[in-house]
Amino acid sequence: IVTDRAAATLRLDVPAGTPRRPPLVGDASFPADSMTVSSEGSTLAHLDSPSPTGQFRWLMFPVDGGASGRTVDLTFAADNDGQYWRFAALAMS
Repeated sequence: IVTDRAAATLRLDVPAGTPRRPPLVGDASFPADSMTVSSEGSTLAHLDSPSPTGQFRWLMFPVDGGASGRTVDLTFAADNDGQYWRFAALAMS
Protein backbone atom coordinates (compact mmCIF):
# COMPACT_ATOMS: atom_id res chain seq x y z
CA ILE A 1 0.00 0.00 0.00
CA VAL A 2 1.30 3.43 -0.98
CA THR A 3 -0.43 6.31 0.79
CA ASP A 4 0.08 9.93 1.78
CA ARG A 5 -1.77 13.17 2.44
CA ALA A 6 0.48 15.15 0.09
CA ALA A 7 0.27 14.59 -3.66
CA ALA A 8 3.05 12.37 -5.03
CA THR A 9 4.28 11.43 -8.48
CA LEU A 10 5.22 8.01 -9.81
CA ARG A 11 7.44 8.04 -12.92
CA LEU A 12 6.94 5.14 -15.34
CA ASP A 13 8.80 4.05 -18.45
CA VAL A 14 5.88 3.26 -20.76
CA PRO A 15 6.44 1.04 -23.82
CA ALA A 16 5.13 2.03 -27.27
CA GLY A 17 1.37 1.94 -27.76
CA THR A 18 -1.58 2.74 -25.54
CA PRO A 19 -1.90 0.00 -22.92
CA ARG A 20 -4.08 0.32 -19.84
CA ARG A 21 -2.44 1.10 -16.51
CA PRO A 22 -4.89 0.20 -13.78
CA PRO A 23 -3.99 1.02 -10.18
CA LEU A 24 -5.71 -1.06 -7.53
CA VAL A 25 -7.05 1.30 -4.86
CA GLY A 26 -8.23 0.44 -1.39
CA ASP A 27 -6.85 -0.71 1.93
CA ALA A 28 -7.46 -3.71 4.18
CA SER A 29 -7.17 -1.61 7.36
CA PHE A 30 -8.61 1.82 6.49
CA PRO A 31 -11.28 3.29 4.21
CA ALA A 32 -9.94 4.72 0.93
CA ASP A 33 -10.67 8.44 0.57
CA SER A 34 -11.68 9.96 -2.75
CA MET A 35 -8.63 10.62 -4.94
CA THR A 36 -7.46 11.59 -8.41
CA VAL A 37 -4.78 10.16 -10.69
CA SER A 38 -3.50 12.69 -13.24
CA SER A 39 -0.75 13.16 -15.80
CA GLU A 40 0.39 16.29 -17.64
CA GLY A 41 -2.47 18.28 -16.11
CA SER A 42 -5.20 15.85 -17.22
CA THR A 43 -7.26 13.63 -14.94
CA LEU A 44 -6.83 9.96 -15.87
CA ALA A 45 -8.92 8.38 -13.12
CA HIS A 46 -11.00 9.51 -10.17
CA LEU A 47 -12.23 7.60 -7.15
CA ASP A 48 -15.23 9.83 -6.45
CA SER A 49 -16.56 8.21 -3.31
CA PRO A 50 -14.71 6.64 -0.40
CA SER A 51 -14.30 2.85 -0.43
CA PRO A 52 -15.05 1.03 2.82
CA THR A 53 -12.29 -0.67 4.76
CA GLY A 54 -11.27 -3.91 3.09
CA GLN A 55 -12.78 -3.06 -0.29
CA PHE A 56 -10.56 -2.73 -3.37
CA ARG A 57 -11.23 -1.65 -6.95
CA TRP A 58 -9.30 -1.13 -10.17
CA LEU A 59 -9.22 2.34 -11.74
CA MET A 60 -8.80 1.82 -15.48
CA PHE A 61 -7.16 4.37 -17.79
CA PRO A 62 -4.97 4.31 -20.91
CA VAL A 63 -1.46 5.77 -20.96
CA ASP A 64 -0.04 6.58 -24.40
CA GLY A 65 3.55 5.45 -24.86
CA GLY A 66 3.67 6.95 -28.34
CA ALA A 67 5.39 5.27 -31.27
CA SER A 68 8.62 4.43 -29.44
CA GLY A 69 7.79 4.59 -25.72
CA ARG A 70 8.29 7.45 -23.27
CA THR A 71 8.41 8.43 -19.63
CA VAL A 72 5.07 9.26 -18.00
CA ASP A 73 4.51 10.85 -14.60
CA LEU A 74 1.37 9.77 -12.72
CA THR A 75 0.36 12.08 -9.88
CA PHE A 76 -1.75 10.69 -7.04
CA ALA A 77 -3.66 13.18 -4.85
CA ALA A 78 -6.44 13.12 -2.28
CA ASP A 79 -9.43 15.27 -3.21
CA ASN A 80 -9.70 16.99 0.18
CA ASP A 81 -7.21 18.36 2.72
CA GLY A 82 -6.48 15.97 5.55
CA GLN A 83 -7.45 12.90 3.54
CA TYR A 84 -5.18 10.19 2.20
CA TRP A 85 -4.76 8.95 -1.37
CA ARG A 86 -3.71 5.32 -1.53
CA PHE A 87 -3.15 2.51 -3.96
CA ALA A 88 -2.23 -1.13 -3.46
CA ALA A 89 -0.83 -2.09 -6.88
CA LEU A 90 -0.25 -0.85 -10.41
CA ALA A 91 -0.74 -3.38 -13.21
CA MET A 92 1.24 -2.93 -16.41
CA SER A 93 -0.58 -4.69 -19.24
